[in-house]
Amino acid sequence: MGRAQFDQAGFLAAARTLIAERGLEALTVDSVAERIGAPKGSFYYRFDSRDALLGELWLTTVLAYQEGFAALGQRVIISAGVPLGTPGATNMLRIAFVGEENPGAQ
Repeated sequence: MGRAQFDQAGFLAAARTLIAERGLEALTVDSVAERIGAPKGSFYYRFDSRDALLGELWLTTVLAYQEGFAALGQRVIISAGVPLGTPGATNMLRIAFVGEENPGAQ
């Protein structure tokens, strides 16, 4: 894989694939770097830790959902139940439908 895949998006794509194939517990810095043929240092250039990668993966997923709802003409507010990285906390996702983006528009 080319060096362009050593960017943040490449690491995130590799992490998504590995989680789908092996589960979250099997996701390691080594497995993500190995998947795209990147040196481990390239991972740490983009992310401080595995948890930082997971936080970014979570955020990009939430934003994708938000964009999807917007494309359907729905205004939504998506927020976490607790701040990311809170020790011992389980991240929860809240979705509040605010209404149509342009009510009455056809």
